[in-house]
Amino acid sequence: MDTVSDVFPRVVFRGSFRSYQQEILDEAEGYLKDGHLHIVAAPGSGKTVLGLELIRRAGKRTLILSPTVTVKEQWGERFAELFLPEGESTADYVGGELGCSAPICSITYQALHAASRPDESGKPLWAKAIKEMGIGTVCLDEAHHLQNEWQRSLEALLDTLGESVTVIALTATPPYDGTPGEWERYLRVCGPIDAEIFVPELVKKKTLCPHQDYIYFSYPSADERTMLERYAEHADRALTRLKAEALVPAAVQAVGLDGAAEEKEKLWEYADELVALLSLAAAFGMEVPRETVKLFLPSGRLPVCREETAERALSFLIVRGDLFGSALSARVRQILSEEGLLSGETLSLSADPALQRKMLSSLGKLESIAHIAEAEIAACGRGLRMLILTDHIRGNLLSVVNSSRPLSAMGAVPIFEAVRRICPYETRLALLTGSLVIVPNAALGDLLQLAEERGIVCSFEELNDSRYVTLSPAGGSRESVALLTEALERGVLHILVGTKALLGEGWDSPCINTLVLASFVGSFMSS
Repeated sequence: MDTVSDVFPRVVFRGSFRSYQQEILDEAEGYLKDGHLHIVAAPGSGKTVLGLELIRRAGKRTLILSPTVTVKEQWGERFAELFLPEGESTADYVGGELGCSAPICSITYQALHAASRPDESGKPLWAKAIKEMGIGTVCLDEAHHLQNEWQRSLEALLDTLGESVTVIALTATPPYDGTPGEWERYLRVCGPIDAEIFVPELVKKKTLCPHQDYIYFSYPSADERTMLERYAEHADRALTRLKAEALVPAAVQAVGLDGAAEEKEKLWEYADELVALLSLAAAFGMEVPRETVKLFLPSGRLPVCREETAERALSFLIVRGDLFGSALSARVRQILSEEGLLSGETLSLSADPALQRKMLSSLGKLESIAHIAEAEIAACGRGLRMLILTDHIRGNLLSVVNSSRPLSAMGAVPIFEAVRRICPYETRLALLTGSLVIVPNAALGDLLQLAEERGIVCSFEELNDSRYVTLSPAGGSRESVALLTEALERGVLHILVGTKALLGEGWDSPCINTLVLASFVGSFMSS
């Protein structure tokens, strides 16, 4: 039986590396002096190919960890496509289960975490398999997924493997927007960032298409505006009551800001909160001495009291009865609570958590998405290849399809229906999610032909007399994604509506010329 040292020399990349990939490979030896190689590369830059070449050069038994089964399987697919020696089997090189005999073992972070339960001896279930495999390289794909339980399992694994193991970390989106503690843990596992491949470079090299990013501002519905206005009235009334009872100036006095200088110095720990309190007091008409402001701000000038300033000041006031006096804090809390501005210990002067959630999924977004689709249909015609992604399926609202009922929630099904209502039937619209697929009757023949070519058995059912059907490929969501993606690329379909789970799972379709992100979650990692 071949050893790992015998296997890797037979593996050769059958292609040409892009210039930016080659630059990283040329510097890899230097990067790896600390045992880590951490690469940040934009989507479409060829991270998987780069990772496989680094694994090949390391020449040691490798464990690859990925966030999803789709990404996990892509490693084997890319290896077979670009590295597999002629006439040999992928299974001899890439395995998919912990403890496999192949030189490369590709599993998910979830699988590692599931195998972290203790065995009878108290050791993780993976301990014996890892020892027998003799892992020398660990490759972390989409390394920004390393959070909480997954990261603890991985840290335990790396501690067991010791300093001799090489860690290759690949990601398009480091957790720049995480807390300092999360960032520190991330770097502790992945090492400092060694190389970055940026979007402009990919566009310049014609690896990524030139593109423009737009933000489309949506307006709340009439009902939502009424709710916001009502909440604003309660906030205004609360501030008016606080001002009438002179509670904020009383808090400034109670905290000792008019006392001796040495007593004031003890308050520096709360500088930001007290500056907010002084700003609110000034907005209420209190004259704040410049010398008092200079205790916290060298300029002696208070910032303008905005909504978030007032929230910070009042939030501090109601939780620090030890500083302001319990009676004063309790009275402020009572007023804010009576006006419905408190949710537990959280104060909001613009919208409570329930209203904020409602605005995140504002029905105004449905109208905006329909307008965007209408404009793109007019501009691109049958050349349109549009993808609309949102957070939830809302399969329970399937009955709204082909109805005149008002759309009452955001999600893939309501978006599909909103676009269907304005979309000419000649523009072929489909919905693609893990549990629900809807396609137009006009495309059904072509789709069934594609399915037959792929060896996929499909069943379908009429949907609400709508000239659309629900499609059910026998292979489940994996086959659905493959089938509808090819249909989009061939022009059998023009618009796909789905959930954001489609992205970040290795889905790739270069034909897309319009992407609408109707997601509620905004962060560096998800964008």
